[in-house]
Amino acid sequence: MEFHASNAIKKMDALSYQQLVEIVSGSSNSVLPKNYHVAIDIITNHSQAHCLLPKLELQKLEGAGFSNEEIIEMLGVCSLALAFNVLTMSGNIPIDEDHKINSFYMPG
Repeated sequence: MEFHASNAIKKMDALSYQQLVEIVSGSSNSVLPKNYHVAIDIITNHSQAHCLLPKLELQKLEGAGFSNEEIIEMLGVCSLALAFNVLTMSGNIPIDEDHKINSFYMPG
């Protein structure tokens, strides 16, 4: 997860790790389109669930204007990140020093 956060920040110089945490936790003052907040909430909750995306959540994404292709991509990226995290954590693979984020924590 730390590695993903590091790479996300490197893609956008204007975004700090703390700002990324604030966006995911919903405490950000940044201006994001409303449908992005819907997607962040649903995909974050889905990443912590052990089941299929509930039909109501799917309907919320569709209602926010996301196409089926975009929804599939969001779920795919979420699944890939989770699979990568399980692999690295189960293998106890350390994070390279240039990818470490000193203030890294998992928002609860």
